[in-house]
Parts: sequence; structure tokens; C-alpha cells
Amino acid sequence: MDAWYLLTWLLLSLHMALSDTDRTVCNYLTNYKTADCSQINLVTVPSNLSSEIQVLDLSYNRIRELHAHAFAPYTALKNLYLGHNLISFVEEDTFAGLNQLRTLDLSHNALNTLPVGLLHLPALSRLALSHNRLSALDLKDAPVSDSLSFLSLASCHLTELPALQAFPNLLELNVSDNELTRISPRQLAPLCGLYLLDIRQNPDLFQHSHPCDCYELTEWVKHRKIFYAEEPLNCSLGEETVTTSPCVLKPAEFNTTNCKRVFVALEKKNMWVHWLLPTLIVVAIIFIIVMVAVTLVQSRRSRMLKMEVRNRARII
Repeated sequence: MDAWYLLTWLLLSLHMALSDTDRTVCNYLTNYKTADCSQINLVTVPSNLSSEIQVLDLSYNRIRELHAHAFAPYTALKNLYLGHNLISFVEEDTFAGLNQLRTLDLSHNALNTLPVGLLHLPALSRLALSHNRLSALDLKDAPVSDSLSFLSLASCHLTELPALQAFPNLLELNVSDNELTRISPRQLAPLCGLYLLDIRQNPDLFQHSHPCDCYELTEWVKHRKIFYAEEPLNCSLGEETVTTSPCVLKPAEFNTTNCKRVFVALEKKNMWVHWLLPTLIVVAIIFIIVMVAVTLVQSRRSRMLKMEVRNRARII
């Protein structure tokens, strides 16, 4: 058991000891739409809750692992809170079928990797991963998530910013309280809609790089009209703050080609989902109606022909 896991376990145990631990079962709220299963010493995800719950709070328990289809009975879930557990392993397909899930909180756990399967969730808009040990987080091959608008990687021991090209519609990015040494505009350029950037409490940020690196980021942020969570970066060249800077900005840093490329791909996907697919369905329905109508007409003609033949036979 490493130091991080041991510390997490001790803090959680202390919290549980100081909390009201009389409750041992989940409480239902708002007509069985919300299940509060927090602080009841759970070690696994309960499987006997109402299948209609939309909010499930499993925070402050002792869950260590999440296995495939653990939430399969709860396909109506919109908000899922798993913060302050001991989770160190999440199996692929753990969140399979949660197509309505909007908020997923996995903060304050012991994760060292991220299952890319959760990025396939079509409605996921808020993902909290703060206070995990994701120092080696690799998102280069992550699937594009056009629904994610909020991502927190605060206090995750990050030494460099992970690839973020999979989140073109991200609005808020929190990478505060990490060990980042440099952030370049090129790393943030794929975030087409970014408007809030939290980079507080990164004490080594730009401390050992060329001052122009800092200046390029501040100018890019200004150009994109992005807000800082706190005061803007204070870039300096030696002892002087950069005002009229000798730094030469690279036009490529302001290039939004990658961002546009991702949007074009998403537009094609959305065009298929929202236009082409419904059109094909309508055409198929019309075809079926026409075929049914033709069949009915032919059947009617056949009956009339048979009746005519019978009538002639009677006359004869």
C-alpha cells in the first residue's frame, strides 16, 4: 500500500469516524429519483436500488473498485457522485448504458488512469477528477466528446498538460494545484469554446522556461477572450515585467485550424445523426407505406377480378 493510498484511507476513516454513522441504508429523496448512499461504509455499488433513480450519491464510502456494468440497473442516471472513496481501478464498460449521465464526480480517489470508455457517454458534460494521482494521464487516443463542458484535473500531480483535442466544446478547465512547468497556446488551441482557465497554485509554472513562453500564453488567452479563475499571469523578463515585449509571437499559436478540423468532423457526425439518419428513416417509412398501398390495390383488383369471373360463370 503506497503513501497516497494510505493517506486517502486514513483521511476517509477519520471522516467516517467523525460523521454520523448510524445510517446503514440508502435514503430516497424526491419521489425515489434521488438515492443518498453516502457515508454508509459501502464497499461495492448496490444493485437493489430503484431503477428509476436519476441522482446517485455514493460519496464518502469505502469502494475500491468499479467493475463492468456496475450501474447497468440505473440507466436513468443523470448525476453520479463517487467522490471521497478509495477507488483505484475502474474497468472498461463500468458506465456503459448511462446515456443520460451528465455529471460524474470521481474526485478524491486513488485513480492513476482514466477509462476512455466514460468519454463515450453522449450526454456527459461535467467530469470531476481532482485529487487523484493522474500524473501520467494520457488522452492522445481519447474519443472525441462533444458534450463535455467542464473538466477538473486539480491536484492530480500533473507535470504537463495532457492532450485535450478530444474536448472541442470544453468551456471550463481546472488544472490548479499541480506541478505544471509550462502551458503553450498550442496545447489549448483545440478547446474552441474555452472561456475559463484555472491554473492557480502551480508554483513552477514558467519558472524555468523562457519568459516569452509565458507572454505567448497571456497574449493567446487575451486574443481568445478567456477568463482566468484568479488574477492573470504576471510574466517577467528578468526583473522587468513584460509590457512592450521583445518576444516574437508565432502566428501558428493563434491558428485555430485544429479546432476547426475537429468541429468539421463533429458537424459531419451531427449531420448524419440529426439530418441524414432521420431522412433515411422518413424515406423508409414512405417506401413501406407505398408498398403497403400498392399491395392493397393489387389485392383489391385481384378480388374484383375473381368476383367478375364468378359473376360471368353464373350468367353462363
